[in-house]
Amino acid sequence: MKKFHFNNARATLTLAASILALTCSIGEAQFIQTGASGIYQHTNGSTKVIIGAKNGAQGIFVMDGAPIPPQEFNIETTPVENTEHLFITFDSQAQPPTYSSLVINEKEYKISGNLTIRLGTKTVVGIDNNNPYLTVVTEGSQPGESPAILGFSGLNEIVRGKGALATILAANQLNPEVAKVIHPYSVEGTELTLNGHHLQNSAVGTFVKPENDCLQPPTVILLEDELKKIQTAKKEDEQVQLLEAFMSASKGLSRLKDHLVLKAGPKSVILLDIQDKNVLEMHRVIATSTKRRVCVISQLVMK
Repeated sequence: MKKFHFNNARATLTLAASILALTCSIGEAQFIQTGASGIYQHTNGSTKVIIGAKNGAQGIFVMDGAPIPPQEFNIETTPVENTEHLFITFDSQAQPPTYSSLVINEKEYKISGNLTIRLGTKTVVGIDNNNPYLTVVTEGSQPGESPAILGFSGLNEIVRGKGALATILAANQLNPEVAKVIHPYSVEGTELTLNGHHLQNSAVGTFVKPENDCLQPPTVILLEDELKKIQTAKKEDEQVQLLEAFMSASKGLSRLKDHLVLKAGPKSVILLDIQDKNVLEMHRVIATSTKRRVCVISQLVMK
């Protein structure tokens, strides 16, 4: 019986040394960490995520198959048969660091840009090399059960949660117009397919840049409390003085240097504050006292 040849190992990445653990309620579908060395399993027992190495390359291994109790799961003894799986290598030495290749069985594909891959009937792997950022999203095993998300910056966990969080933070989500032409890949048995056909190319992915004016200079980025101070100022000249002071302090896009851009769309940007481990939202606001583009960072409100 053929088995996986995969070495589990811990890895570090300075960019995301912090961890965001958005806790799920007991009894609901979620990802749980079942090993101290980077082994995760969805509570439906089917989807497993392992941080480790294959053929000398470090990366993230995702598999979907028959449910296995966490106490019984062992990557070295799990049979390959009836299990769909992929290994995504991460090159931490590249400038910038990037998810560099996709391995299915012994076939390797070079990753160029971003992509989404369906694995099994309930799991989607998203890769956003603009950051780099990778997510594994799995639907619940029961009707009406919330989806769960596990997210990584490089090889470090930064997001773990469920429900609306899984929808908002899934990597490489495309706007509806782009999604009409850029379809997700699928793993079917031992092959990678696109639109139902076996993939012949050795490279996968598409370069998709973030679509939001707030990420482009020249932009003034305010914090939520700064915007409130400006809005509550009664006199226009006081508003102008406050805005100029905050503009001087923000120094344009430098305010984003401690943030990871998890998702960017035309209307808003979802950010992770690496130091405070908070998920934030940034959007444009109208400021009549300046001709410059003004955007505000605030707490993400999930309904």
